[in-house]
Amino acid sequence: MTQRFFYYLVFIFISCNRIYDNPYDSNTDPNSWNPYNIELVVNDSNSITLLWDLHENRIDGFSIKNNNYPDSNSIIVASDQFSYTDNSNFVIENCGIKFNYSLNSIAGENSSSRTEYSVCGNTFTSTILVSDIGSTNAYFKGNVFSLSPILEKGFCWSTNKNPTLSNNKMDLGNVSGAFASYVNTLEQNTTYYVRAFATNSGETIYGREIEFSTFETVLPSITTNSINSISESSAICEGNLTNNGNSNQTTKGFCWYTMENDTYILEGCNNEGNGTGNFSSAITGLSLTTTYYVRSYAENSAGRVYGSEKSFTTLDRSPCGSAPTNSLSFFNTHVYTISPSSNAAWQIGTGYYGSGLTLTQSCYGGYIEFPSSMVNYGNVVMRFWTKSLNAGYPNRTPIVTINGNPTNTTIISGSSYNWMQLETDVFLAGQNTFRIEFSQIGTYYSYYIDEIEYFCGM
Repeated sequence: MTQRFFYYLVFIFISCNRIYDNPYDSNTDPNSWNPYNIELVVNDSNSITLLWDLHENRIDGFSIKNNNYPDSNSIIVASDQFSYTDNSNFVIENCGIKFNYSLNSIAGENSSSRTEYSVCGNTFTSTILVSDIGSTNAYFKGNVFSLSPILEKGFCWSTNKNPTLSNNKMDLGNVSGAFASYVNTLEQNTTYYVRAFATNSGETIYGREIEFSTFETVLPSITTNSINSISESSAICEGNLTNNGNSNQTTKGFCWYTMENDTYILEGCNNEGNGTGNFSSAITGLSLTTTYYVRSYAENSAGRVYGSEKSFTTLDRSPCGSAPTNSLSFFNTHVYTISPSSNAAWQIGTGYYGSGLTLTQSCYGGYIEFPSSMVNYGNVVMRFWTKSLNAGYPNRTPIVTINGNPTNTTIISGSSYNWMQLETDVFLAGQNTFRIEFSQIGTYYSYYIDEIEYFCGM
């Protein structure tokens, strides 16, 4: 008997302390799961959007009724939808435009308490959202609709509730409609309250208050994924900024160097901006047949971090043709002469290796012109050796044209005071006519050209 009485007391105790917290249970307090923080966004002269919040997710949806039209039916929207756009005709009264809505949550046969929203006025201001929150920045979006002229609109924010124009303020003009802006002067790890505002000739109207908190900036996280499309002078690097350390000002990129595990002696670094996720970057201006080491990096106000190190070796270009310089028969030649009676001409003479083309009579310039002789098609460069003999003076670099169009040349070997090897920019193989021209007529110079070759495989 005593044991049975004990169980009976326990049952009564548990029954009396039962907590009703499920919307599907009719005994649950209907005030505990009704929508709140309703915001009215007046889009234009015949369209509004209602926004609201709800922490309870165990519901079937929401029921909305426009009370300006008592005979209208309620509208049902899905449980994951926290907005509704209404294109009903506006009701004009002495106070201005009048809106009257009621909203409640539904779960099975149960309904939450009904939230009534009624407002009448000439100016409607809305704080729509706060997003892209970082350590010192956030993105604000608002809206204003007014039958009266707007003098000022924008956002005000503070670390205290109900911010006003006397707190931090951002002025965004005086035209009705949507407006948005970033603010990047916030303190780290701080809770803020923000409201949109609009001022007309009579008053300042605020939108709803939105609370948000900034983050603390920490070191970012980044990976070096792969190295692709390796050529003789470039490569494509792939990386992933997996975490920006709570800072939208986190930059990312790659650094490369020629000594393993040595980021202090850098050949170069690039900057691919900010934003998390996968990214790729081309590193250029590399040397032929050289081993490079690459690391991704990410940097914000907390410091710089590197991804893992990867290595690759640039390619050499494959020879794919030449213009023989042991005979003048392949070339069209021309000499710029000072005297009409001069018989100066290009001739076969001493070259960089064996025989080459020379114009040794002083006071003259000139060019050689020749067709292409490449064995395949694709992207190509031309290399040749040249010098402008005058002891103690630097070479005069010739002008190179392809089908009459100038192309840049770069010294890749030798010395600018003796024999030097030049390489052109990349061009497309095919039916091309080349000209190497010394346009300067120099009293003390003799011009030499040798070893004209084409290299493919770019």
